[in-house]
Amino acid sequence: MNHKIFNIGLILSIEMPKNRNYVMTPLIGLEKDLYLIVKLVYVDGKPLNIKNKENYTVRFFKDGSAYGFRTEVLSILFYPAPLIFLKYPEKIETLNIRKEERYKTNIPAKLMDSQEIIRADAAIMDISKTGCLLKAPITEGIEFNENNFYYLAFRVMDKNLEVDCLLRNLKKGKSNQFLGMEFSNLSMDNKAAINAFVDILKGLIV
Repeated sequence: MNHKIFNIGLILSIEMPKNRNYVMTPLIGLEKDLYLIVKLVYVDGKPLNIKNKENYTVRFFKDGSAYGFRTEVLSILFYPAPLIFLKYPEKIETLNIRKEERYKTNIPAKLMDSQEIIRADAAIMDISKTGCLLKAPITEGIEFNENNFYYLAFRVMDKNLEVDCLLRNLKKGKSNQFLGMEFSNLSMDNKAAINAFVDILKGLIV
């Protein structure tokens, strides 16, 4: 893989193995065949819980294709700047983008009604550029209705998003329900963040 695939400022997505969440961070330096340097991200005022000498999956999107690779954390620095040194990848997987497919995730989310009252702590089980599948617990006294609009709050691309959603379909199990949501009236910023996130996930099984 030509090292020119990497450029300063390229946004990389690091998959956190415990919760399958994705953390976005920019590439700020590299030495071919040796290392990549990215910013150490802080979440809620605390440094990202990433471990030295452990392996992680990293993904990114560039020029109409999605890429991914496995890497090892070589070093973590806090001074003079919070940085992560990643081992330069030996192999990079790549696939061309396909349209409107859904990709499995496990993103914490909050589902709110029209009054912006939290109705359920949910998880986004899969996502596309136009919608997502939510898993939420069945709670006595709280009902969701198909063809009603709701608000969905979640975090991707290092951004907190709150989007309008139309509940297209609903299936109930014994303790959980699965809600098929269609994104509605997305702002330009929210649409860009969701599109970029989905593009990173497309076709990548590393």
